[in-house]
Amino acid sequence: MKTCQDTAELLSDYLENQLPKEDADLLKSHISDCPACEAFIKSFRVASETTRKVLLRQIPQDFNHRLTSFLRERTKQG
Repeated sequence: MKTCQDTAELLSDYLENQLPKEDADLLKSHISDCPACEAFIKSFRVASETTRKVLLRQIPQDFNHRLTSFLRERTKQG
């Protein structure tokens, strides 16, 4: 069984679907049984989305386009 500390440490990988299925299933099980972890994940998602929206609004559109293109190319290479 995963612990609350495991949830915090693996949160980014979990939310990006980067965990092996067995680990993700164990983490999901823990989250469904732990109101504190469930609330933590909901808060993290809201904070991440809000931050993303704010950053996108503050970045000039041309720079945002160039940065996005650059990152897509780097992801394809890596």
